[in-house]
Amino acid sequence: MKNHKLFFVLISILSSFAIGSIVEPNPSKIFIMMDASDLCSSTSDVTWDNLGIKKSLSTGDDSYVYCHSYSMTKTPSEAANELFVGDNSVFNKATTNWFANTKNAKVVSLKKNGKKLADIKKTNPDLIPFKFVIISEGVAGLAVREYIQSSKYKGEIENVIFFNTPHEGSGFADQVLLNGSRELDKTKSISDYTKLMDYAGV
Repeated sequence: MKNHKLFFVLISILSSFAIGSIVEPNPSKIFIMMDASDLCSSTSDVTWDNLGIKKSLSTGDDSYVYCHSYSMTKTPSEAANELFVGDNSVFNKATTNWFANTKNAKVVSLKKNGKKLADIKKTNPDLIPFKFVIISEGVAGLAVREYIQSSKYKGEIENVIFFNTPHEGSGFADQVLLNGSRELDKTKSISDYTKLMDYAGV
């Protein structure tokens, strides 16, 4: 657990430089923080909040920052389709969250006059954020990459910052393959592979 916390403290320090140099707060974009390590959970010891990353992105308006946890029960391809495609995509969830919580004076005024998000998209589209910057941790980054490389990608993502994403696979998977294991079955969840942990030296 100590190593886990130390890793995220290092991420926090590095991210302050990475985020500052790659992305700038802008009312036309929303930051989506994605993880597979409970960083979105307020009950977790280590969160995006207490790492200071959310604060560094929000610049006083938290509505421009949205947190979403990745489900490790799905393959990156399945997760990419579920997360980024259709009406229930993380883009739509982030935009809906922005609309519900924004401090933008013009939008607040329109909301007081009974305007819905769909109305403003038609009459004042310039007020709606239309680009997304994704800060992804761990295997969540694989789902992001899968979507960007797919034919379904529509250019919504302006930037991606990857932390601890196993782009070249994992030592665990390498050991399974090198040892000729027949245990690997993609229909199973990760919890079904606990008996293979010896291969990874855990």
